[in-house]
Amino acid sequence: MIDISFTVGGIIGALVFSKQHKYWNSPRIYPYLLAGQAIMLILLGVNAILPHELVNVIYIAVIWIGYGVLNSISSVIYFSIIQISANSKNIGLIVGSVLTIFSIANPVAALMSAPLVRVASISEIVIVLGIIMLIASIPVFSLKFRKELNKYGRTEI
Repeated sequence: MIDISFTVGGIIGALVFSKQHKYWNSPRIYPYLLAGQAIMLILLGVNAILPHELVNVIYIAVIWIGYGVLNSISSVIYFSIIQISANSKNIGLIVGSVLTIFSIANPVAALMSAPLVRVASISEIVIVLGIIMLIASIPVFSLKFRKELNKYGRTEI
């Protein structure tokens, strides 16, 4: 269900963004998309603590759809900014490096999960990681970062 919900959210996000991006200042909403993803993770962890009922399954699906929407839109903005700002000679190297760094997350998470589950429940781990992600997104709201994002205004993405 998680994969399906996340995929549905990604498709919805991509469709909405493809139709509406010209009306948005895409780089300006990027920090909110990152923070929104962190909040979705926190909600997943909180939902796991609640008594298990059918409504929780629906909440999980809705949260993963929301995460997929936010993730797909933020990914398009992120990679568009990379493509716009990178030197054309190095773009393949830069995108390849970013994708490699992203792909390292899964094996690291797999290695860390066993020791972490010994000291905390999965829901607690998800909540803590969501909070860390939310805190990590705070610098993206800084004036310096927002000025940098504004260089890639409404028409370029």
